Amino acid sequence: APMIRCPWLLAGAMAILWIALSADAAAAQADAQPAAAHYLRGLEYERQRNLEAAVVEYRAAIANAPNLADAHDRLGFVLALQGHTVEAIAEFEQAVALQPASFEARYHLGATLWWTKQLDRARAELQRAVALRPAHAEARYYLAVTERQQGDLAAALDDFRIALRHD
Repeated sequence: APMIRCPWLLAGAMAILWIALSADAAAAQADAQPAAAHYLRGLEYERQRNLEAAVVEYRAAIANAPNLADAHDRLGFVLALQGHTVEAIAEFEQAVALQPASFEARYHLGATLWWTKQLDRARAELQRAVALRPAHAEARYYLAVTERQQGDLAAALDDFRIALRHD
């Protein structure tokens, strides 16, 4: 192995590397900070039932961090509450694409699909949601209702029983 003859050269190289890595980390953190601030304000507005302001904040969070799955999910949730189901479904689908293991995004997508009578898609998403969180009574209930509406009474009865056990 080659021997480093100038320890100060190695120290200088390490310092330059540390500064470069710190600058990249700081830039990423700076981008994330406005998104996080908008997201948190959106949650607060949502808690206060100021849905219009929540939408503005979630959209701003997404503009700053397009890959923030939770912001897409919460935006979809608020849009669904406002009756904008087509937009809500698109936001939930984006959240699922970004974070496939998100129970919340899959559950919200499935419930909104059920609400819009897209039963096949609703059932598939609700099945994925309960696979992620089997004891969630509401997701189980929506799945059971969907199965009943599709005529699968045996599956509906099983899921109703599970929902009741976990309620």
